[in-house]
Amino acid sequence: MTSQRKPARLLALGLAAFLFVFTLAACGDSNFVTNTDDEATSTELTDLAARLSTDLSLSTEQANEINSLLATDDKPAPGHLWTVAAELQKTLTDEQKTALLEKAEQRRAEWAEGRQGRRFSRDGEGQGRRFNRDGQAPRQRFQRQGEKGNGSLNDLLTDEQKEQMKTLREANREEIKALVEAKENGSITEEDFREQAKALREANREALQNLLTDEQKATLEQKREEMKAKFEERKDAAETARVEALGLTADQQVALAEMREAHRAEAKALIEQARAGDLDREAIRTEMQSLRETHKAALADVMTPEQIEIADIHHALMGSINARRGARHGGKGMRGARGFRGQNG
Repeated sequence: MTSQRKPARLLALGLAAFLFVFTLAACGDSNFVTNTDDEATSTELTDLAARLSTDLSLSTEQANEINSLLATDDKPAPGHLWTVAAELQKTLTDEQKTALLEKAEQRRAEWAEGRQGRRFSRDGEGQGRRFNRDGQAPRQRFQRQGEKGNGSLNDLLTDEQKEQMKTLREANREEIKALVEAKENGSITEEDFREQAKALREANREALQNLLTDEQKATLEQKREEMKAKFEERKDAAETARVEALGLTADQQVALAEMREAHRAEAKALIEQARAGDLDREAIRTEMQSLRETHKAALADVMTPEQIEIADIHHALMGSINARRGARHGGKGMRGARGFRGQNG
């Protein structure tokens, strides 16, 4: 890559990253209604109850009610925060609701600014280094991807197979390292990187499969199916909790699903325009703000004010939990604060 082409490529990457962050920050509010990914631990819920009591100046009666909703020694049921949000919509005063949402908006803005800064830190030559949602560079992320998911597999392997797997993983790690370096220094394109990365993953998966006996393969597949079934069960339960908390009709559910898909398509189109260099940052801001306002207006046509308020409160609660996760883990975990993971786009 020539020195003239490199700044242009970095600018395009910077714009795309900026759009990605701005999409999360500016348009998350319009997709939060379909978010069912609100898994939280009992410790996180207890911590949330304490912070709500302080932040919102709750009365003793309100604090006791919230503690009874959030404090639990057991694993919370899927979609539990939707149930909590529906109860808070009834019990909080208008001033308390405003305070809760304002704090969520403040966290969202701080997260968006911080994420953009982490995503492109500057080195001595002024070139950007891209980071993922965990605050890690692509090399770190890709290396972890080559190793994750082996917990159940290791339990099935003999000592000899474990040594063979170790050798395969070490070789795979070196191949990943070389591929990421090629991408970072510009010797391969983004498209080439994706294709070669996919080929590496498939080759590694095939090599690992070849280590297993037929019996081991069958056992592993059974475990995967069991995990998938449990995931789907919790996902369905969370969806049921969301629908019940919001009191959505069948027609509303269909309309919201259609809106979500339309939003995804519109946001994706803007991202592609940014990658192609057709939009500058100010144009991106304008377009995304317009998309956000249009989507919010569409929500108001589908949902009642009470339903939107419940969704706002749920969005704020999950954002508060994830903000604390981010503080503990160096920027990780702002899923709820941006409002679209899982079903959201």
